[in-house]
Amino acid sequence: MLRDTYFISTNLEINLDKNKRKILAGNWCIENYEKKENLKRYEIFDNIWKDKQKYNTYYKYLHKISLRYSERLSFYLNSFHKSSFSKKFWKLILMSWLTIYLPAYYYRWILVKKVLKRNKKIHFYDLYNLEKKYIPTDTFDFHTQVSSNKYLNYNMFYNLMKYYEKKSGKIFLVKKKILNSKINKVSDKKNKTNWLIFQYKKILNHFFYFVFRFNKIFIEKAVFPIKNNVEINLRLNQFPTYPNDTFNDSFGYTNLYDNKEINLDKRRSHHIKKIKGENDEFVRFIDFVIRDDIPVCFLEGFEDLLNFARKIIIKPKIILSSYYHYFNELFKVWTAYLVENKNVKFFIVSHGGGGYLKYPSCLKFESEIAHKKINWHKSTKLNEMQLPASKFLKSKNIKSNNDFISYVEGPVAPYPSRIGEQAMDNGSPNLQVDFVSFYKEINKVLKKKFIFIPSGLYNIDTTKYLRGYLNASQIKEKKSFKKYNERSELNILNYPQTAFFESLMTTPTILLYKKDEWEFDKNFNYFYKKFIKHKIIFHDPKKAAKHVNSISNDINKWWGSKSVQLTINGFLDHACLVSSHSLNIWIKYLKKNIRN
Repeated sequence: MLRDTYFISTNLEINLDKNKRKILAGNWCIENYEKKENLKRYEIFDNIWKDKQKYNTYYKYLHKISLRYSERLSFYLNSFHKSSFSKKFWKLILMSWLTIYLPAYYYRWILVKKVLKRNKKIHFYDLYNLEKKYIPTDTFDFHTQVSSNKYLNYNMFYNLMKYYEKKSGKIFLVKKKILNSKINKVSDKKNKTNWLIFQYKKILNHFFYFVFRFNKIFIEKAVFPIKNNVEINLRLNQFPTYPNDTFNDSFGYTNLYDNKEINLDKRRSHHIKKIKGENDEFVRFIDFVIRDDIPVCFLEGFEDLLNFARKIIIKPKIILSSYYHYFNELFKVWTAYLVENKNVKFFIVSHGGGGYLKYPSCLKFESEIAHKKINWHKSTKLNEMQLPASKFLKSKNIKSNNDFISYVEGPVAPYPSRIGEQAMDNGSPNLQVDFVSFYKEINKVLKKKFIFIPSGLYNIDTTKYLRGYLNASQIKEKKSFKKYNERSELNILNYPQTAFFESLMTTPTILLYKKDEWEFDKNFNYFYKKFIKHKIIFHDPKKAAKHVNSISNDINKWWGSKSVQLTINGFLDHACLVSSHSLNIWIKYLKKNIRN
């Protein structure tokens, strides 16, 4: 007799009914990797973003529906707030959330479709004493929780299963009680500004509002390094926005909305604009759940945000942002309000080095909301241009320190959120397969110089299974690349983003990743081929190790060769422009736009 098949969404359900046949949504469901049989015991879905045959289709689809939902939600939000703001107003506010929310649900939607296609019927645990409603306070709250919180992830799969239960007739919900009472709430680890500090900052900001109202360009303080921020503002005859630009850093003043009472009846009494003849089942599902999922800051907390934004007396000609348009809700509302009502230009500056890749994880929303998108890389798009990389306005010197050979781990998240190449894992042995394969081939003398720098984005230990190869002193603190880069003889990175550029400018560098895991934009394929030729990029860990062994006696002979340096400098000119005149180029550009 065939056993019933259960679909497992998180490790909340993994130990229920241990003798059942179980299909796991991802390796994040496994609780104990110490027992090796746990890796072979279940059928586990691979990361669907790694399916390169379908990835382009997924990407284009999500880009299209994120724009559609920004438009459709503009009608819903105007109805909810009895307002008449334009589609552009709401697009600027909503897109950073939609480009996380829609891919997060789409990933799980595809998984459920796959499991239904493979099985005549599927059982799913209904953890009936677990709170089923989780409404994020803002974009950052959702981004953090969907990437790392098992309770939210369970709830998202539960919503999908409830929807498909009625549609397919193949899903059977099995009620189970979770005994651990601590799981009833989704934990919220986001930092909140103390109420007294909030009041103090509000008073302090009145002084800065007064001086900043004379600034013709508002420069978010995170756009440039501290010294550059001060110098650029002074040369523009402005008051510097460092150390306080009044918006309370990247996440803003959550006090304005995080304690609002949620009114589900009111949310559901307003309707999402219907699309005539809509036959997209995923869109129908999102229409079914989205009103309950919209962050509090866009609904119950929006009025306070808008009123606060209206009182900010800073009225520049240009707003320059690098980070705040992602997660600072007050900044987004203030910017949208000024763009809506005043003659203000909104410029977005790249905050990292992934723009030259074919598929940026943000679904290219920045070009949709900005008057001008200023990139580190060259672009042929009408509203995009290249200026010197804002993080590296001064050329960096190649150093001679050779204390370490550093392996730098890229971003790792337990659960899927944005579409993209970021690794999804909660610390399994599979995560470090390439590193282990590479390290085993390194000669014994070099192994003593190796250090491993973990990513550390979330509270997961990605190094547990390296301890059989590296001693404790070789595994360094999380996110310490900048610290050890100053003492590194060679860096090996497994992701081609901001740290890759910084490494190329300062230190001999190798990029090691699985073929097709990261795809260069077609305009940069020439450099990809050159990197392969000159042994800067490897897809085979053993070949990379053989190269490291061969150059170990004189790494600079390889790195300093004319052909390698011409390739690196040509790539940086196209993908991360750095010039001895970077500061002057920026100031000239900003002055020109003030006059226009």
